Amino acid sequence: MGSMSAAPIFRSDLQERVLYEVFEDSGARTASDIARQIGAPVSTVSRETARLVDSGMLSARAQGRKLLLSPNLRNPFTRAVMGAFEHTETVDAARRETVRSWQTIDEIAANMRAQLDRGDESMALRLLLDGINRAPVVADLGRLDEMLAEPESTGDTRWDTLLAASVQYVSRRLGDTPPRWSRKPTLPTWWWPAQESSLAARTVARTPIDFKRVGIWFDEQNFATA
Repeated sequence: MGSMSAAPIFRSDLQERVLYEVFEDSGARTASDIARQIGAPVSTVSRETARLVDSGMLSARAQGRKLLLSPNLRNPFTRAVMGAFEHTETVDAARRETVRSWQTIDEIAANMRAQLDRGDESMALRLLLDGINRAPVVADLGRLDEMLAEPESTGDTRWDTLLAASVQYVSRRLGDTPPRWSRKPTLPTWWWPAQESSLAARTVARTPIDFKRVGIWFDEQNFATA
């Protein structure tokens, strides 16, 4: 997780336009198809797609006289670029919204409190992760301070501490200083909020420092799979 913009990572504007066009359409395309869509010379696009095939970002498959191009999803850079495009589109959509689609930490805490009162810890955790994972979009909207303002309690010290540690984690990932309210004392006993104690060694290894510091063992992958 992190704030991403696609623009700085390309060799040229043409490369960005070509990749965006290929990623936008899930079907295989020829260089001529792409050139027609982006309004660029076929020869120029053909040279660029050849470079992208050579770099492993695109796959090429012959079909008769045509060479069909598609994203190579086994390439980690391809996946990263697709993620950057998706993030940019999400931010642009959020800017056009007339009603805010993301929640403040205080709103997340209130929703968590309602679920904890019902005894549904799984849903409380889901609400935390879903809410906090919107932070990169909110950061690009310039409203992160508003999102991360100090919340009311969830009604449970352990969950307050988990929420605070999550805020510290996401703030650091975004290159921001965590808010002062998110500094919490260490819990009196270790806690495994995602019930991962049966996988203790792996979870300990994958727990970010923000959680370790307060006695919470929480696999970082929980944010990626939320």
